[in-house]
Amino acid sequence: MSRSLPTGSRRPRTAELAFRVPWLDDYATGRARAHWFVAGVTFAVAIAVVWEGIVQYLATGHVHMHWSRPMLASLLVMLAGMLLLTALLLEMMELIVDQRAGGARTLPPDRVRDARPGLVTSPATVFDKYAETYDSDCMRGLALSGESSAYFARGRAAHLARWWARSGRPAPQTIIDYGCGTGEGTLALAAEFSDARVIGLDISAEAIERAVSRGSQERVEFDHVQRGQTSIPRAELLHMNGVLHHVDPADRDRLLKMQSSALASKGVMALFENNPLNPGTRWVMSRIPFDRDAAPLRPSEAIRRIDACGLHVEQTSYLFWFPRFLAVLRRLEPFLETIPFGARYAVFASKD
Repeated sequence: MSRSLPTGSRRPRTAELAFRVPWLDDYATGRARAHWFVAGVTFAVAIAVVWEGIVQYLATGHVHMHWSRPMLASLLVMLAGMLLLTALLLEMMELIVDQRAGGARTLPPDRVRDARPGLVTSPATVFDKYAETYDSDCMRGLALSGESSAYFARGRAAHLARWWARSGRPAPQTIIDYGCGTGEGTLALAAEFSDARVIGLDISAEAIERAVSRGSQERVEFDHVQRGQTSIPRAELLHMNGVLHHVDPADRDRLLKMQSSALASKGVMALFENNPLNPGTRWVMSRIPFDRDAAPLRPSEAIRRIDACGLHVEQTSYLFWFPRFLAVLRRLEPFLETIPFGARYAVFASKD
């Protein structure tokens, strides 16, 4: 796996501003936080106004409610949406100001091009560089959600375990967590699949060292994958979280075919990726040093590439809709899994 990355500076890339916004430096960026808070309260009030109708609909399929209440709720949701959009724009402005102050000039994430494209660094080198600060960098990027990376690791593993139980498959004996990083997701998988041997693999030797330092468990092990390695241990379940967006698009099919060949008969590939259709996800990635230069792939691309490997896609879901200050609404997330705007998406595919 290889990808183009600039080197020679503390940041993974540098880019040029195509425009200047002189008044950004003096803008009160604290207003963004107020917008997020007010938007959350507004949305919560909107749900409260029609909560009785939601409960009725889920229980009976019918709603008996005066028309004024859904009308008011609709207006409140529209207001919350405008406030959220404003807050997102303000946070992006703050990011631009911070980077300009630090001497790094940038474009919005979808308009960035490497300033020094001729230099190539392997992902292993990049993640070795950030292994020591990997967890804190993730926390900084996820700060807006109000949750830690452990929350999302547990959520992904729990979602996968629920799907596995519904599928009626026998419990997996071996699970590969490919691209395990510092091992947080690997341990979450081990907690959900209590009888499985879980192997965390990563191309970064430094990340593997950090994973091992989390403490040994009888069923969990970590190993370093050499660059160019063409085979991995056989498993009934192969888990990949946030790997493909760090892989050059030209190499993605090759990697997926290698993963597919490692699956046992009737085995499952569980792919989790950042959803580029969610603007909040793009913003979070722009705040994480090792994600700023990543190339996120849409769910349709992931499905197409997995199909091309001869796997059968069984389910695509969209996860993590509400930040912590709207945690009361997370009970609705199971009903939103088919709507393609969650912060992350999951594709589960089986080998015939």
